[in-house]
Amino acid sequence: MRLVHALLAVVIGAALVAGATAYAGSGEATAQRQRIGINMVVNDNTDTGTFTLYRLRANTPTDVTGEPLDSGTAPIDGWAFGHEYRDGMKVLNALRGLTLDGQDGTLQLVQRYDESEMQNGVRVQLGTWTIAKGTGAYADVKGGGRYVAVKTSNGRTFVRQEGWVAGLS
Repeated sequence: MRLVHALLAVVIGAALVAGATAYAGSGEATAQRQRIGINMVVNDNTDTGTFTLYRLRANTPTDVTGEPLDSGTAPIDGWAFGHEYRDGMKVLNALRGLTLDGQDGTLQLVQRYDESEMQNGVRVQLGTWTIAKGTGAYADVKGGGRYVAVKTSNGRTFVRQEGWVAGLS
């Protein structure tokens, strides 16, 4: 009986080692995540904007801009929304698509956020973003992160997005 248990332990151990080796060889386990930031300014009247994509250091505060990687235009692809009251406050729930059209390729993002009015027409947005797909240098990029924005009363929205991505060279 001990021999059977010993053989079974060897077979299970070999299978675990083979599976771990295959997983590591697939590239999935070795994909390096990087921290990025995306600054945007959006013209709310035309639903267009500009962006700059930054590589951030993993353990630095958010006020460090980082290394610029790309920049370009950011047309808003469309959105859906609804309103609700949370603890007595009216909140807009939004889901929208966004294409970052840079010099090195495009990134299509999906943003989910809640928007609340502060005062005098100023609104604050807080939510998340994920990469739906990319082209060019961003074809293999996957990831997402947090989203924060201030929508001013003069028709401009200032956006900051930060998060983790894999597949960025």
